[in-house]
Amino acid sequence: MRFSPMLSTQTISHKDSPFFNKMVLDFLAEKESILPFSGPKMTRENLLGKIKKKKQTYHQDRNALADVLTKQAADLELSNLQQNNIDLLRKSNTFCFTTAHQINLFTGPLYCIYKALHAIRLAEEAKIEFPDYNFVPVFWIHTEDHDIDEMDHFYLFGKQIKWKHDFQGASGQLASNNLEELIKEVEAALGDNEHANDIVEQLRKHFLLDRPYGKSAAAFLSFLFKEKGLLVLDQHDEDLKKMAKGLFEKELFSSAIKEQVSRTNAALEANGYGTQAFARDINLFFLEGKDRYRIEKKGEQWNLVGTERSINKEELEKCLEEKMIAFSPNVLCRPLFQETVLPNLAYIGGGGELSYWMQLKATFKVFDLPFPFLHLRNSFLFLDKGANKKLNKLGLKVDDLWEEEDALVKRFVLSQTDEHLNLNQEKEEFSILFDQVIAKLKEVDGSLERTGEGEKQKLMKAFANLESKMLRAEKRKHENVTSQLKRLKTKMFPGKSMQERRDNILEYWNRYGLEFIEQIYQASSGFESSFKVLRESE
Repeated sequence: MRFSPMLSTQTISHKDSPFFNKMVLDFLAEKESILPFSGPKMTRENLLGKIKKKKQTYHQDRNALADVLTKQAADLELSNLQQNNIDLLRKSNTFCFTTAHQINLFTGPLYCIYKALHAIRLAEEAKIEFPDYNFVPVFWIHTEDHDIDEMDHFYLFGKQIKWKHDFQGASGQLASNNLEELIKEVEAALGDNEHANDIVEQLRKHFLLDRPYGKSAAAFLSFLFKEKGLLVLDQHDEDLKKMAKGLFEKELFSSAIKEQVSRTNAALEANGYGTQAFARDINLFFLEGKDRYRIEKKGEQWNLVGTERSINKEELEKCLEEKMIAFSPNVLCRPLFQETVLPNLAYIGGGGELSYWMQLKATFKVFDLPFPFLHLRNSFLFLDKGANKKLNKLGLKVDDLWEEEDALVKRFVLSQTDEHLNLNQEKEEFSILFDQVIAKLKEVDGSLERTGEGEKQKLMKAFANLESKMLRAEKRKHENVTSQLKRLKTKMFPGKSMQERRDNILEYWNRYGLEFIEQIYQASSGFESSFKVLRESE
């Protein structure tokens, strides 16, 4: 099955949908209250200034960075464009646009795909604007997180598929080669068709290998976007961390992040904004084998939380010289790590991610790092033929589906009936009559007024009850259509969330092949952050 020749696009204003919070909307509107935390939005006009600033302040060995990427790609089938992008990073006029996420099972939610495509588009558009410079899209993957409950499952056709394991530790260290049973479950769900066979073949090719899951996840992501030149960079790398030795050393011995983030959090809250992440005294973990321990300083010792083990300053300094792989940044230290090692210009992320980046702007100054542009990733809502046909048949617009299900069903039923499903006129008439009765009661005995008011309220409640029964009776007449409406809303917003936060690429790959990624690429913008509805023609 392929896309119809026509795929219409409708742009939705972020502020007209219920999915974006005040911080994100103020950022998009460039409100003065948010600018001290976010910095200016990236535009074609101000990007050149950021390029020049980064060129002046980026002092890393570019060959070392390119060598890390080359080493990590040793087992990958790189495209010519990917290889060329690695080579370009060796040059002083090359910069990157970066997005990131923790590893997920088979890429996880669709928005991971959208992130990658946004970085790709932005790199392409920037090259057109500034042909004297090179721009590379980078997907930074977090393989050291230990919140495995967030990455050991995904949704396929609305059903959760979960990886059964008893592993504890850094998620990227899960053994990839024990996914056979899960892949069989995926195969059964996909059915027997050309695309399903291709999916299963690629899953087995990339995941049923004797290596950590993090490496398999990186390889699969690289494969999906190899023709677009996306570079996938795994932070779990000794040589990459050596490039950030000064950052980790400063955080271990001076707690610089906590002080600045605490001040920023207070300022954000004073301006009516929430905060995403909590800064600790030390925002690093210690990796040992497959385990990841939070570091906590007590006196002159650095304890590994959850163990009886402690490390003194001399041992830490030795690790900084000989075992940098042991240090793993948390959510607030990771952006600093990323911007230390990459010649990056902008970070592309969702609303939640940009929120915690905004907690860090002042911290970047302490570490003498330029703060990148923050860029809200593109969002998409996809309506296939069936969904588009139902929406048109029901006479609804996409934004009608923002409503809560009960309110939407009620409004639809009322729009479809000629019956008067309210008793407003009767309530008004009885209200007037009852007021006359209450007046007479008051003439007889003032204390009877309250009794009369109570009886009036009972009558009004009785009217409301009758109206509810009339509405329920009318809903039964339209039960088939309202069931369709509920199913449509569930399809568009599974789990009462955005489609992109639940659905997985395998579902769409199964229907349309990897042409689906190409279609999203064609609809993606780079410099603009957009929320688009894509409709497959009937």
